[in-house]
Amino acid sequence: MPNPPRALDDRLLGAELIFLLGLPRSGTTLLQLLLAQHADICTTGEPWLMLPLSGLLSDSLSAEYDSSLAQGALRRFSRELPGGRATVLDAVRRLAITLYAARLDESGARYFLDKTPRYHYIIPELLEVFPAARYIVLRRNPLSVLASVAESWFDGNVPAALADPYHQRDLTIGPDHLDAGTRLLDARAQVLNFDDLVQDPRATLQRLSDSLGISFHPDMLRYDPHRLPEDSFGDRFGIPSHTQPHTASIERWTDVLFRAANFAAARAYLLSIAPETFRAIGLDRDELEARFDRRGHELRAAGEL
Repeated sequence: MPNPPRALDDRLLGAELIFLLGLPRSGTTLLQLLLAQHADICTTGEPWLMLPLSGLLSDSLSAEYDSSLAQGALRRFSRELPGGRATVLDAVRRLAITLYAARLDESGARYFLDKTPRYHYIIPELLEVFPAARYIVLRRNPLSVLASVAESWFDGNVPAALADPYHQRDLTIGPDHLDAGTRLLDARAQVLNFDDLVQDPRATLQRLSDSLGISFHPDMLRYDPHRLPEDSFGDRFGIPSHTQPHTASIERWTDVLFRAANFAAARAYLLSIAPETFRAIGLDRDELEARFDRRGHELRAAGEL
């Protein structure tokens, strides 16, 4: 039987929503599948719902039509409305919550979890629309993310992955978006490291469950690889091979990025990422650079560079 609805104001402000934030190929589908094993959490592939709706509030999104003209027109229209931008904000909130709540009420769960990696573009807007929502930030070594993107969509070709306009933005400005968003969310966000999740899933999920106000259940440690949410995009490349978190993916990036054809582009990418981004997940960029230097000597000695 569906749960009784919360007070209207709580629901409108997102008290029944969980936003799982992380870059594409950073492990968000794994965490989504584990959380989906809990009876209190309902989810679906990747809704992408808030990206078009946030275009009514943001000046930073782009589209094939002239988005800068559209944003200017929307700003002018907003100024003419009674209440101005606050009226638009309320309309966006009500439309989004109507759609989320329809899915949630049908499921009988307590929370709806929206995992849409490209929400890294709109974290400020998400917080403005849904200040009462729960936010989970999943961070992963950017080198692992780059290697996974290259393997998933570019046959292991790192230069091609970095040249693709969509993935290039995720890889180069996505980490900054996630850093800034994490600071903005502050205590509202539960920040997890992918490596911690796969090395000690029980402890990591126990802490996360506590922060969400749900009871940890051992079912959350495993998932059915044949029951992926629909519209999981590229996440069908790794998840179906396992039934639970595993540590093999932590150092997998070296198999891809240390190839001679990828080495120069991967090293340049490493140096483009702020040291603070690596420190936030317990890594040292100088140590990673030293690993690249050692690999470079090996490749040059073998005549491959």
